[in-house]
Amino acid sequence: MKNFPATATPEKTTTFIIRMQEMYSEKGFCYFAIDSLQDNQFIGFIGLCHQEYDVAFSPFIDIGLRLDKKYWGKGFAFNVLDLDNIKSTAPLIKISSINVMEKIGMEKLLEFKHPKLLNKERLVNSLCYEIKNP
Repeated sequence: MKNFPATATPEKTTTFIIRMQEMYSEKGFCYFAIDSLQDNQFIGFIGLCHQEYDVAFSPFIDIGLRLDKKYWGKGFAFNVLDLDNIKSTAPLIKISSINVMEKIGMEKLLEFKHPKLLNKERLVNSLCYEIKNP
């Protein structure tokens, strides 16, 4: 988590899990924990998340993933819900995330200062990518 503001504490992890459970109950989607079918190991999360914070494109549906590095580049995917578009954001320094966004067909929408990272100089300059539902 070198390109995040901080490593998640157990308390923040619990809050995150509860938030995802509530989002799934309300919206029918969230970031899902995933396991590898080959070895039944937890490898991270992937999915969609309703995001709302002080930026021009908010509120929006975000695509997000955090995978154990040994599972990168394996082509994991998800079923698309009936949404008009999906956005993804990443700090400029997260080249691996930007590469994934471009690889799955997302297009750069804009560059912005992330309001949740204003006190993190190396992370504040961010990109927003978007993919539209055909």
